[in-house]
Amino acid sequence: MNKLPDFFVQYDLPADADERAIKRVYARQLKLINLETDLEGFQALRLAFEAALTWMQNQAQQTEPVPVDMQVNCDSTLAVAVPVGTLDFSNQQPVIQDAGAALADASDPTMIAGQLIADMLEDMRKHSHEHAYVDRRFLQALDDPRLIHMETSLAFELALAQYLVQGWQPGNGELFEIVSEHFGWDSDKKRLLNFGELGHILSVALLEQSEFNKNDHGVRSRYWSLLLKARYEREPGHEYLTDYLPTISRIHEMYPVWTMMVSSRENIKAWYASHEAAQREAVSAQETVSANAAINKKESPYLRFMFFLYVLFCLFIVFSIAMMIKREPLHTAHHNQEDTRLSVIELMKAGDGYFSGKGSYTRDVNEAIYYWGLASNKGSGEASYQLAWIFDPANGVNANLMRALEMYAKAADQGHLKSQLMMGNYYASGDAANISKALYFYELAARQGNHEAQLKLARLYEKAQGILDSEKKSVDWLQAAADGKEPGAESSLADLYLHGGRGIRKDEEKAYYWAARSAAQNDPAGLSLLAQIYEQGLAQQAVDLDRASKLYAAASDTVKFARERLAVICKTTKYAGCRA
Repeated sequence: MNKLPDFFVQYDLPADADERAIKRVYARQLKLINLETDLEGFQALRLAFEAALTWMQNQAQQTEPVPVDMQVNCDSTLAVAVPVGTLDFSNQQPVIQDAGAALADASDPTMIAGQLIADMLEDMRKHSHEHAYVDRRFLQALDDPRLIHMETSLAFELALAQYLVQGWQPGNGELFEIVSEHFGWDSDKKRLLNFGELGHILSVALLEQSEFNKNDHGVRSRYWSLLLKARYEREPGHEYLTDYLPTISRIHEMYPVWTMMVSSRENIKAWYASHEAAQREAVSAQETVSANAAINKKESPYLRFMFFLYVLFCLFIVFSIAMMIKREPLHTAHHNQEDTRLSVIELMKAGDGYFSGKGSYTRDVNEAIYYWGLASNKGSGEASYQLAWIFDPANGVNANLMRALEMYAKAADQGHLKSQLMMGNYYASGDAANISKALYFYELAARQGNHEAQLKLARLYEKAQGILDSEKKSVDWLQAAADGKEPGAESSLADLYLHGGRGIRKDEEKAYYWAARSAAQNDPAGLSLLAQIYEQGLAQQAVDLDRASKLYAAASDTVKFARERLAVICKTTKYAGCRA
């Protein structure tokens, strides 16, 4: 009888155990070893595991049992060498997939790790517009059986660290946060120390991320909106840069390493370059004007004299008016450089005071616009929204539709949720319909967790034409809104599961679940779908026409299908809902 390897004996494996059973035991035992303090224990487990795999494969190739006496090679090592530098994951060689794949993987962990990452990144780039795909794809990569080898797993983590420090790339999504959270880099500093200079860079980025998260929700939302825009837009326009480049500069100054991990380094550089070019043009134009003015002054002393008399006359008028004023009202505006040094809270208070005329303030809309404008330039989404409201023709204060739209858009980019929804609604339909802009503004609100925006985004993607993965995005956002208890999303998801569509297979049990949740919130569509389930006895529910009639009746005011089915049910028998 063949002698079983020590691995089989120690862990009570039967002689006919297959490769999966051996790997399962190895993975379980690996979790019990502390690599920092018990390297010898790991090496012993590793060698015994490989010996067991070799014995099992030899047994499968022989027609009769042949005694095997396994010898342990004590020269094995755990070292994994991945040089620091720029990694190229696009040209990795294919991985051997034959019966000895486990041993082949173990012999070249760097190549295998590089191939896994190359495949993962390629898929992520293909699904760059799909919400939450990066998270799912990373978890899928972690499930690869080749990562059961500790050397390959370590090489995989190190290569990911090396890739991340090169900066954010299209398709990465939130990869930095996902990877650092999975490997526990933030909580286990010793793990990063093993990466040398790479670990230092990642530590700094994680520290900056922690500081960023200490900001209040409004500031984080405003900053994050700018970082998201910088990911995908290389030329946002001169007006946008004039308004927001100071903020993106402030973000970059406070969190320089982390910013490059989560947003496009190249696009931010392009923003600076574009703004500097515009400033040079402005300076050049001003110099030309100044030169012309100097020439004019030199050539015309008479004009200079007349200008001097004009200034004296204006000063006389101003002085006369001042002398006529007996009492100056409280909080009359005295604009000066000090105003720009006031905090956003102080500027908002002044704007509110002048607009309402309450307390010691004198009502003055122009003064309100002035102070709210200063607060808006300091990044206040609420101030930008107040300005938009004033300019909105619907409010009859200081009607200017183009100015109102400009300020609503600015407030939206600064993280103001209501403005994001309003701009999404504005571009979603009507004469100003622009699907790409509607998607942009709805997504800003949706990413803040607003379930109404998530539902509208899902419905917009459902109708969109020519947008990559629009069907999948529609379902993803619909699911997010339904998870947030948005009744319209719950009923839409129930309808998808009841009839199938958009890549979702029919599932009556799930249809019943979502319809019941929606109906509990009195959503007409949810009530009607739940009634249909009871009427037809779907999802393993008993046929209950009495309950169906009551649900149809509750939805009949707004759902045509519910009115029609109620009429059919009540034609011959008077159920509880028929009285309605």
